[in-house]
Amino acid sequence: MDSENKNNFRNEEKYLINKEQAFQIQSRLQCICKQDQNSPYNVRSLYFEDINNSCFYSNREGLPKREKIRLRTYNFDDSKIFLELKEKEYSLSRKRRCLITKEDTNNLIRGNIHLKNTNNENHFLMYMYSKIKTGMYFPKIIVDYKRIAYTLPFFKIRITIDSQIKTSSKTNLFFERNYQMIPILTQDKCILEVKYSQILPKYFNKIINLEDLKKVNFSKYYNARKQSIWRIKNEYR
Repeated sequence: MDSENKNNFRNEEKYLINKEQAFQIQSRLQCICKQDQNSPYNVRSLYFEDINNSCFYSNREGLPKREKIRLRTYNFDDSKIFLELKEKEYSLSRKRRCLITKEDTNNLIRGNIHLKNTNNENHFLMYMYSKIKTGMYFPKIIVDYKRIAYTLPFFKIRITIDSQIKTSSKTNLFFERNYQMIPILTQDKCILEVKYSQILPKYFNKIINLEDLKKVNFSKYYNARKQSIWRIKNEYR
């Protein structure tokens, strides 16, 4: 079964923008970048957490080194499901992942950490299963959003604009398309992400006007958890 391991860390910058800024940036990017073939597309992730909520607290405390385990699908395609490890070291990040079957995905969601139909010769997959089992990780929250993606191949730059970011704690509904989720950001807000390996060309900065944008430390997982915790507190007031 196919796997993808991006071993090199990349710079990752995030900006909070509004819909008008997103439209302007897209019109500029289309002149210099290649838009992903299936873009825009839906991204859905199911994040795992350990019994100590280590992922949540490492984000809250702003620890320089942290990681997240998640399942991910694109455009609700349950024939291509990824098990991913997202690692961050200061401003650098990397994503390693491998494919996993739907049956094994459902078993993980139910807390049954045993491989059945996935290729056990995939060393990264075996590492992830061991990590989930020994770290006592369990499904915690779903994050869903729309993404428009561009690449500037020569400089290995990837730019994404994420909108309609929402969340649900109903992890058993990971494969369900239509059910009510909670917005993380207001409808007029988006997250612009710029990932690059070395440096950003000066002309790229000028075209996108990055200097005029608001750079943020934004974790979809952390903000989804905050939104979920706030909602629970308010329900019991």
